[in-house]
Order: sequence, then C-alpha cells, then structure tokens
Amino acid sequence: MIGKENIEEKIFDYFEGDLSVSEVKELEEFIQKNPEYQVDFDAWKQSKVSSESHEYRFMDELLINEKTSPKGWLRWASGGALLFLISFASVGLVNKFSHGEGKVSININDSNETNKEFLFKDVNALNNIASGFESQLEVSSKAEINANYKSLNVQKKSVDSFEGVESDSKSNFLELNNSGIKNKKAIKNKKYVKASISNLNNVNKPINEAVLDKKENFEKFDLLDGLKISSLKEEPYSYTLDITLKKVKLPYENPNHPSIFIKNRKDPYLNYAIAHTLEENASFAGNGSEGIRSEFLYRTEWPSVSSDNFTSQIISIDGRVDALKGGVGIIINADRIGHGKLNTNAVSMIYSPKFVLKGVSIEPSFKYTYNQKNISWNQVEENDVKDPRNGVLYASIPYVPENVRKTTLFHHDLGVGMLINTNKFFIGGQLDHLNNPSYSNVVFDQKITIPAKISVMAGTDVLKKKDGDFVFSPSLNFIKYGNYTTLWTNTQFSYQGFFFAGGIATNEEFMASLGYGNGKVRLAYGLGFTMPREFSGLELTDTYYESHQISVRVHLQPK
Repeated sequence: MIGKENIEEKIFDYFEGDLSVSEVKELEEFIQKNPEYQVDFDAWKQSKVSSESHEYRFMDELLINEKTSPKGWLRWASGGALLFLISFASVGLVNKFSHGEGKVSININDSNETNKEFLFKDVNALNNIASGFESQLEVSSKAEINANYKSLNVQKKSVDSFEGVESDSKSNFLELNNSGIKNKKAIKNKKYVKASISNLNNVNKPINEAVLDKKENFEKFDLLDGLKISSLKEEPYSYTLDITLKKVKLPYENPNHPSIFIKNRKDPYLNYAIAHTLEENASFAGNGSEGIRSEFLYRTEWPSVSSDNFTSQIISIDGRVDALKGGVGIIINADRIGHGKLNTNAVSMIYSPKFVLKGVSIEPSFKYTYNQKNISWNQVEENDVKDPRNGVLYASIPYVPENVRKTTLFHHDLGVGMLINTNKFFIGGQLDHLNNPSYSNVVFDQKITIPAKISVMAGTDVLKKKDGDFVFSPSLNFIKYGNYTTLWTNTQFSYQGFFFAGGIATNEEFMASLGYGNGKVRLAYGLGFTMPREFSGLELTDTYYESHQISVRVHLQPK
C-alpha cells in the first residue's frame, strides 16, 4: 500500500522498473489524488538518463598472457632475488650474534665485618712476608713474573697439608694474593721464592683459614696472567678483572623484574555507540605525537527492523602545534534521522593546551560548534520531533504546517573537557552544550533547549612484557545525554596489532568490535545490540536489535 511514508521509494522503483503492473497503476492513481507529489514525480522523470553502450574495438589487444609476459618474468625474478637477499642477511645476522663476544668488568668488594677481623690479622702476617720479598726483588719484565709464578707450582705439595679451608676463606685468600704485591719488582732468585713459600707454610691458623682450595689456588695463578698485585692495606679489598664472555643463546629474564607492566599507551579505543575519540573528549586532540591524525566513524541503527534511516557520520583531523603548546582539531558531523526528517550538520573547532607537572600531563580543552538543523515537515507525523536514540527533543508543534516544507535552524554550542594522562592510566571527561543552546520558530509551540551531555572515561593498558605484543586494556565510560544514561564496562585484547574489544552497559546494551592497528592505521568494525526503549519508536519487546559501526584512523607522521 502506497502512503506518505513510502512514496519516494515507490517513485524511485517506478523509474527503475521494479514495480509490478498493479503497483504502477496504484502509484499513478495515488499521484492523481495527491497532486503535491506530482512535482517529485516529474523531477525523478527528468533525472533519468539512458545509458549509452560503448565498445572498444581494440579490446583483444589489451589482454596479455601472464605466463609469457615480461611483467610475469620480472615478478618471479624479483621475488626470488628478494628471498635470496633475506636468507643471506639472516645467516649473516645469526652468525654475528652467535659468535659475538663482549667483555665484562667484575669488581669484587668484600665488606663483611666478620671476615675483616681475621683478614686484617692476615694482612699483618703477610706484610711481614712481603717485606722480606721486597728486599730481594728487582725490576723485571712481565714474562719473568709469569715464569716465576709457574715455579710456584713446584711448591704445591707444601700447601696440600693445609686443612680446614672454608669456601669464604678461599675467595678471601685469592683477594689477598691478587691485591697484596704490586707489579713493580720481579722475582729474580728462585731460592728466595722457595724460602718465602716455606714461610707461608709456617703461618699460623688465621692464615690457614684464608687459603684457597689447595691445588686450585696455584692452578689459577696461570690464568691471572699479567694481573697487577698491589701492597696489602687495612681497607676494603677490590680488584678489576676483564673476562671474555660469549653471547647467551637462551633468553634470560631477571627474576627481580615484574612479569606484568601497567602502562598508559595514550591510544584509547572507545567501544560504545557513536564513540568517536575527539567527539567524546576534545582533550585527545594533539595526543598522537607528531604529525596529523584523521579519524572517521560511520554508524547505522536498527537497519533490519525499521524502514527509517538512523545514521551518524563523523570525521576529524587533529595535530600538535608547538607554537600553541597544545593540540588543535576540527570535527565535521553529519547526522540523519529518517529520510530527511531531521538532518543535523555541525562543525567544531578544538584547542587543547598541554601542561606537564611532575610527569603528569594535564590537558584541558575548549570546543566551539556551529550547528545547522533541517526539519522536513512532510515526514513529521507527531507533534514532537525527538531523536529516537537518546530522546532529545528537537521540535514541538501543535500541528503539522501545510504550506511549509522545511525549516532550517541555527545555534552555537560550547564545550569544555579535561584529560589527565599519567604513566599508568588516563582519566578524563567532557561537558557539551555548556551554554544551554536554544532555538525557536513560529511553528513551534515552545522554546527548545538542548540538554547538556556528560562524558567520563578512564582506562589503562596491562602488558605481559614492557614492550610485549599482548596487551589487555580495561576501561570505563559513562554517558548522560537527554534520557540516555548508562555506564559502559569495556575490555580490549590486542596481539601484534589485531584486537578484540567487548563491552556491556547498564541499560542492557552491549557491543563487540574487531580491528587491526599498527600506529599509522587503525580499522575497526563494531556490532552492537540494543533493546528498544520508550523513546526509540520501536515496539517494546525483549528482542535485541542490532547496530553497525565502522571506524578508521590514519596517522601521518613526518620522516
């Protein structure tokens, strides 16, 4: 049956040839009875353009055999060359890191008070021996020192008689030997060395407690080739030794480091209806580091259960300006209710200065919006014109005007926001329609005032590793606008750029999203389900009706 609610669709199908014979006759009779639609019918008739067919006579010459074409050979050759280069580079890198060597400097300081007591006694005893050494020593070369050290191996048996050696005392004795004698004189006469060894064998028990593991003590003299040995002093003992190490092939994790990190990546994904980042909080402007960031969102409501059209389209561009010490942005909003019943177009300008205080970024924002609304009276059936998604009143009329087809309204809007970014989390909010924008018209029976909109958000990111691939991001979002009040609880799971987000609201609404982002591009699709509410215009049942949402973000960064 043809009526005011579907006349445009029927006229369109008429000229597309999609109507049956009976429907064509019914449409023509309806237009005769309602001549006000004859103008639309004639306009559609004049807009129809017959398509012209053109055939390119050299079509066959454009086809090329991919198997024998030069492009085909070039493609396979370039692919093989690229594979060869990647393999060659991979082998080179593996060899480099597998055989890489490094040096580590080890500094040993023994400040144990208990050990100091007997170490000082050892120092006094060994100083007496060292004084006997120095009287018999002369300057010699490094090679002579090594030769004389090797001669000490002959005296190993004299040390084997030492008993009661403790592990701590062994290391202390190594320190005393390594820091006891300075490399300024060389051993010249072996008979004095043997005599000194004999004196060492007669040292009393405190010295026995400082001996290093019998034979191993002297075997390590060969490894300490060229080591500078200084005179013993009554102070903390230390030495520096360069040891050649190879790169560890197995991964190593420090047990003292936490296995889970909480970090604010400053890249939130808002997972709820019409959740455009700058539209919900203008303080996000300029948070994308350097470069220009653009974001587009499209949402359609209840397409399967309503012949009306409820869509929202939002596009924004923002960036950071150092001269202004903050971020600037612009938002363009196009909202459609019905087939032109209520159209809203808006342009917003944003400025968000950034202040850093003790590592915390405080980011207020100021937004000015210019709004234009169009009401098509031929689609209005009731006295009130409301947004079925949030119940906001846009017009109230005693009757539908007959001689007025469309009314255009203008108003200005102000908004303020605040965002606090820390290293661990972010929290912020925005208040729109701060100036209580209002408008009226001769056909309205009352002055219309747009209610304030409140948005509050908080979130963080949890990583298994400090810069790991797996990220868990919980968040909370509170929205109040007109008759729409709800709290969203959201979670996002991200792995190597691919993410899944799910959220549920207190008004029995939920939404799931899938997407991918790599810092430069982010694409996400969201599927939401809503139960009908009193102001939605839908039949009040326990059935959930679906909504679809697509968002795209592009971040152009300078080189």
